Amino acid sequence: MGEPHIPPDCPVRSGEIAELRQHVRGVVERVDELRAQIGNLVHELQKLTRLEIDHSYTRAEVTQLTAAIDGLRVDIKGLDARLETRLAAIEREMPGLVDLRRRVVGGIWSLAGVIVVAVLSYTLLRGRVG
Repeated sequence: MGEPHIPPDCPVRSGEIAELRQHVRGVVERVDELRAQIGNLVHELQKLTRLEIDHSYTRAEVTQLTAAIDGLRVDIKGLDARLETRLAAIEREMPGLVDLRRRVVGGIWSLAGVIVVAVLSYTLLRGRVG
C-alpha cells in the first residue's frame, strides 16, 4: 500500500491546512456560544412556563373569587329586600312605639317628681320636729 490518494486541490497540498484549522476553531467557538445561548434560552423558557402556570392558577382563583363576590352580592340584595320589608312593618307600627315611649318617659318624670316631693317633705317635716 502506498500513500493515500490526495486530490490536487486539497488544502494539505496547497499548505492551507492551518487556515482550515483556524476556520474550524472559529466554528467550534461559535457552536459553544450557541450552546450557552440555547442553555440560557431553555432556562428563560422554563421560567416563562412557570409564570404561565402561576398565571393560570391566579386567573382561576380570580374567576372563583368573582363568582363568590357575585353570590355575596345576590345574598346582600336578598337581605336588603328583607330588611326593607321589616323596616316598612316597623314604620307602620312606629306611631304606637312613639306614643309608648312618650308615656314611659312621662311616667319616669312623674316618678322622679314624686320622689323629689317625698324627699323635700321628709326634710321639711324633720326640720320642724327636730
